[in-house]
Amino acid sequence: LQAHLRAAGSLPLRLPQEAALRAKEAGARAWAREAEGALQGAARWQPSDAASEEKLRSLLRRPEPAGLTLPAAESLSRELERLGWVREAAALSEEPKPRLDALKEATSRADLLGLSHLPAAASLERRAAAASKWCGRANNALRRRSYLNQLQALSAEGAALGVATEQLEEIDERVASAARWSERARAALASGGSASVEEAVALATEAAALDVTVAEEGKVKELVQSHELWAKRATGAFVKRGCGASLLEALTHRGEPLETTAESEDGGGEQSGTTACCFCTGNDAATTSKFMIGCDA
Repeated sequence: LQAHLRAAGSLPLRLPQEAALRAKEAGARAWAREAEGALQGAARWQPSDAASEEKLRSLLRRPEPAGLTLPAAESLSRELERLGWVREAAALSEEPKPRLDALKEATSRADLLGLSHLPAAASLERRAAAASKWCGRANNALRRRSYLNQLQALSAEGAALGVATEQLEEIDERVASAARWSERARAALASGGSASVEEAVALATEAAALDVTVAEEGKVKELVQSHELWAKRATGAFVKRGCGASLLEALTHRGEPLETTAESEDGGGEQSGTTACCFCTGNDAATTSKFMIGCDA
């Protein structure tokens, strides 16, 4: 604007636009002085010394700076951003459990706006730093099969930070699943032998998929292994080698033929029929695996 005015003044002509340009310049200068008065002159910005957001917006809505690039207008916009950050930081601090990404974004904006010296910015940065450090330890625990008590301790520590993180949600899910399994396992182990084999096998299978090491897991595994060993020994004693009957079928039949399946002699797959029972003569798998006309007991 000033360059155009100087160029107009050097022309040996009376320009009808010159008066309007000079009026524009005078209005812009007056507006800039008023805007500078609303801005802080201190090196370290403090929200208590800032003009109100309403006054700053009112200055920016005025027609004087329209169509001009004025440093004071940029400063007013930055002042508004700073006041907005202070308001948002206060709301974030009052949240019982703000998200970690929100804390990091707030501290990053504080650096860009030159507000890192404010107590609110320092407080948010400390919370974000503590939560980030905890997340590193949580990630290490989640990458491997950790013990339940370790995850419970991590969960308690993470909850005490008062910051919501994805890692805390995942740890809490694992802890809850493992605690439910542990309760069922303790009930099965304390049942005095009334728990079924199917229940014990199901518990062992679920424990392998938990991604958490639980104290009762070893006892459940021992229980299943003890049953498998017993079943193997009992099957060897009561069921002939090659016989397709189960131990329970062999123990509960009453001399009638047992309907099972076995491999066909020509290798064409399984076929149904009557196989030898536990009382058949001999212990030759080549004989006892063949289908029989009837039980010879």
